[in-house]
Amino acid sequence: MARPDNTLAFDGGWEYDPAPESTDHVRVASRYGLFIDGQFVSDEDVLGAVDDGWRVANTTLAFERTTVALNLQVWSLQMLDRLVALVRRRGLTEDTAVLESVAAFYELTHAVRISSVQTMSLVAAGGQPGPASSGVKLVWAAVMQDMSRFALELAGADGQVVDQPEPGYWVHRYLRARGHSIEGGSDEVQKSIIAEHVLGLPRSR
Repeated sequence: MARPDNTLAFDGGWEYDPAPESTDHVRVASRYGLFIDGQFVSDEDVLGAVDDGWRVANTTLAFERTTVALNLQVWSLQMLDRLVALVRRRGLTEDTAVLESVAAFYELTHAVRISSVQTMSLVAAGGQPGPASSGVKLVWAAVMQDMSRFALELAGADGQVVDQPEPGYWVHRYLRARGHSIEGGSDEVQKSIIAEHVLGLPRSR
């Protein structure tokens, strides 16, 4: 993204400029800032119209979230299957509280699956992915975190052992799941997208 005109509103004056993969012009300003200085991009390589880069970038990110949605529903269903297997191994199939939690996870993971299939079907039919995909990302991140935490609680002390395949899986998933609320757009970003573009609320910043 380049901004030849920085006098316009926050979403104006941007160009979407594909550039070769190279570190020659990359400048890291901080942990959160990555800038490219002095990189030449010819006019014919600019995607979209000049000053229309913000829309092109958001469209690109929307399609990225759409393709990731297919993976999200697979990952959540795989974790649910492993959680059910853990419940059976621990002899908890008659525990009402455990079954209620598993049922809640079942509902949420299948909500992610249905929403993901709906989004993929829309794109396959030539439609444009919309901001509603942010809701899928939010639900998926939460259910992955909650399922991995619940599994560790069921496993007890054995769940903390990392040098065995199954306990090691749950420890890894529990620690890794914290990143789901950040990667691909943090929860705060997803909530802002839903608030502004789905609910029509005013910008909060």
